Amino acid sequence: GIESSEEESILSDVPSEKQSAINNKVAVVEEAEEKKQDESEQSKLIENSKLSNQESETAEAKSSTVKKSEGKKSVVRQQTTCKIMATSIFDVNLKVARQAPELPSIDGIEYPRAASWASESLNNVLKDEKGRQLFRVFLHDSLAEENLSFIESFEKFKRMTSPAEKKQYVQEFFQKYSPYVNLSSVALQKIKETAAQDDPDPAAFLLAVKEVNRLLESDQFPRFKRSDVYINFLEKVMPRAYADKWATSFEAL
Repeated sequence: GIESSEEESILSDVPSEKQSAINNKVAVVEEAEEKKQDESEQSKLIENSKLSNQESETAEAKSSTVKKSEGKKSVVRQQTTCKIMATSIFDVNLKVARQAPELPSIDGIEYPRAASWASESLNNVLKDEKGRQLFRVFLHDSLAEENLSFIESFEKFKRMTSPAEKKQYVQEFFQKYSPYVNLSSVALQKIKETAAQDDPDPAAFLLAVKEVNRLLESDQFPRFKRSDVYINFLEKVMPRAYADKWATSFEAL
């Protein structure tokens, strides 16, 4: 009876071992299938991601190309405009076409006041209404009137409070003054930077104003004091004999 029981136990274990082996094989196959499926899905995701990146890069490249093209066109237009404006402003033959400022009246001014401009600073002469106007006439004849106009316009700009008005002034600067006044690249860059702001800062113009003032003071004002414009004006406020002496020597006065 004992031998029969052991034999049955051994026989019953055989199918169980076979079933376990089969189950293991099935599990391995299922795991392999799941792995393949996961790899396939991952591959699809990677492929879709690549396509999306390629489309994005293509769109960015097209956008960049369009922007560069528009930027080049804008630069060309600006350079062309500046060349045309600069050519017209510095062409002596076109001086007559530009509206000349009027000479100041000699009413209410005597010789000592007018003669003092020769020994005073430019700043003091500009404080004198008639002195400023006479200097403006000289600058017009020298094709440099924009230097003084720029300084005057900046004084108005400093008093502006509206951001919209400031933006408009900066735009007018590039149209009216930038092509004509002699500024360094550093000064221009400061103005370009503030031009991009919603509320332009007048401080960005300080270097430009300093450079133009230096040019007026050291170059154009000394020539003004020796110019026919100034001497002829003095002739109108004093006798001819004194005018001739003054023209040759300041000591004669």
